Amino acid sequence: MSEQMTRRAAGRQRRFRRSAVVALVLLAALVLVAELLRPTEPPAVGIDPASAVVTTTDTTTTWFCAAGTSQPGGAADETVVVANTGAIGGARARVRISVLTGTDPAGVPIAPATRDLTLAPAAEVRIRVADLVAAANPGVIVEGRGAPIVVSHLLRGNGDTAAGACARGGSDRWFFGGGSTVLGSNLTLWLFNPFPGDAVVDLSFSTDTGNEAPNEFQGLVVPGRTRLAVALDAGVRRRTVVAAEVRARRGRVVAEQTQSLDGRDGRRGLALVAGAPRVATSWWFDGGVARPDRTTTLTIANPGDEVQRVRIATTLAGVVTVEPVEVDVPPRGVTLIDAAARVPADTPYALHLTSTGGAGVVAYELTAIRSGGAIAGDGGVPFTSSRWYVVPGRVGTDPVDAVTVFAPRGPRVRWRADAVGADPDRVATGRLGGGAVVRVPTDAVGALVVTASGPVVVGRDSGASPGVTLAMGVPVCPSPRGLGGAAC
Repeated sequence: MSEQMTRRAAGRQRRFRRSAVVALVLLAALVLVAELLRPTEPPAVGIDPASAVVTTTDTTTTWFCAAGTSQPGGAADETVVVANTGAIGGARARVRISVLTGTDPAGVPIAPATRDLTLAPAAEVRIRVADLVAAANPGVIVEGRGAPIVVSHLLRGNGDTAAGACARGGSDRWFFGGGSTVLGSNLTLWLFNPFPGDAVVDLSFSTDTGNEAPNEFQGLVVPGRTRLAVALDAGVRRRTVVAAEVRARRGRVVAEQTQSLDGRDGRRGLALVAGAPRVATSWWFDGGVARPDRTTTLTIANPGDEVQRVRIATTLAGVVTVEPVEVDVPPRGVTLIDAAARVPADTPYALHLTSTGGAGVVAYELTAIRSGGAIAGDGGVPFTSSRWYVVPGRVGTDPVDAVTVFAPRGPRVRWRADAVGADPDRVATGRLGGGAVVRVPTDAVGALVVTASGPVVVGRDSGASPGVTLAMGVPVCPSPRGLGGAAC
């Protein structure tokens, strides 16, 4: 080969190598951009990454809200509540709210409606989703940077208001402790896939008449960047108790459930509950206050293959005590209990469930106020912590809000509650013995931060016109004082 030909070959090789390097750089840049645009999930910190928790170092967080509607006449008009839970004098939170509305007829994802805002420390904002976009199936992603944020949402419909924390991530399994498809009810499962790929899910149900898996609820496709509403009463009809299990064959979803009752069985209103990404052997509930005009039922579901013996301990405010009760929950079965039957009238109380005999259970609490025509649902928490974020409250006109603090064990703890919102200020302080509960009224408009010297469990109930809400707080995990409970 001549020297000229050699030089030409060497030049071609150099040009090829440069082109290859440029292509690799472009490919890496595209991957980086895709990763930046894709919703992210926090790393697990001894907990399931889909659980509604905050970690001790959360300054970059993503929350996912599955349930709700934003079109005129929607069954559950949604308002997203974002709180910067940092202390006054801390960092501002840069927040982006994105509402996904599915794909166009060609299957191309529709560009999300977004709103960017900055939240001062100890500040809160409420955004009605319909003010961003009108959609039958909106899925909401809230991303925060610079300071810890907590995201929840309020749903209004059927003359009532429901409230609950959003999820921290997607999961391939979700469990619900209960619900009902009796005459006059509407039980809806909201499945949100905020990720690029499609998800395929199967639904099964533990009911008061046995285990069911209707064909129409198998192989449901939830396209990427899309939310799907599944009416359970259409396929699982006239069941007193329906405990759903969501299992994804492919991909991950975020799952929430709403229960609507029209009053035919004496209960009317709207309730919201988040799915649990896994079962647990320990659950805590804020029972609120036992009153003659309200009923509180507790449904315990066992999705496993072994009988679960569940011990239900009821802690009352004051000196009166009640003996724990034990029930056996059959495999793939459910058990329904009147949670307030042995609680004296006008007495605040908390519930602690512990199970033995298998992997664990999941539970659901439904409170119905007959005189006010409202219901409230809650799925409990499997954690204790020494720091909690409690949102939201003040759901209507002339609301009556209260915070319940329960110290499940150990020595006396000191606790304090601080408000987040327009006028942050200390709300209340106190001391609480191990195994005791206290319910404290509050005039706080927005979120609360509750800190304690030991492990506690915190919930909030709010009664107003229209509606009532009952929701457990969002724990900080691991507990800042290293005193967390199960898996926290």
